Amino acid sequence: MRIAIYTAIFGKYKTFNLPETKISGWDFVSFLGEGGNIDAKKFKLLPHRYLPQYDVSVWIDGSIIIIDDIIPVIEKYLKEDDFVVLAHPGDHKHLSIYEEAEKCIQFGKGDAFKVKGQIDAYKREGCPEDREVIATGIIIRRHNKPNIIEFNEAWWNEIQKYSVKDQISFPYVAWKHQLEYKKIYTTHPQLKTLGILGASWFKKIYGEYWFKKKDGG
Repeated sequence: MRIAIYTAIFGKYKTFNLPETKISGWDFVSFLGEGGNIDAKKFKLLPHRYLPQYDVSVWIDGSIIIIDDIIPVIEKYLKEDDFVVLAHPGDHKHLSIYEEAEKCIQFGKGDAFKVKGQIDAYKREGCPEDREVIATGIIIRRHNKPNIIEFNEAWWNEIQKYSVKDQISFPYVAWKHQLEYKKIYTTHPQLKTLGILGASWFKKIYGEYWFKKKDGG
């Protein structure tokens, strides 16, 4: 099984963070360039186009550093699922797609006009209010499988049509394409009541939360 761990950094963030640990049996790929957030999203959402020679891809945001061997994690979760993501920090509150969109508008994350038009369109199509949001900072998938390719392309189409906030479009596209996926729960304090199921192999170097080592370091 060929595994690529990859990221894409465009615009003002022009450096990437190498893993803090040595891991055998994988390649680290970084796509760098000028442009903006949507340019990086293209690589994030379409690994089948840019990494077709690999069986599995692991997307990590540029704000995240790998701090431990994640191959066992990949192997564990891909035994039963082809698409694995992180649970949203608000997962314990059962945050819905429409609540996430409202928060994006409230806090100025993304184009408010586009976000409003997006959620209005999703409501007209009948996307259920209980469609859960996920965290897209880490995505593990068998990206060459036909159903995953179909999902990735549809997800990218939504980003081009509406907001670049992929957390809003993911639940809708997953619903439309009946995507089955697994969530990994993080060690974020807000999720401690759900139990620790993983994601102690990364840390986020800026933003809202950290993924810490099992020893708390």
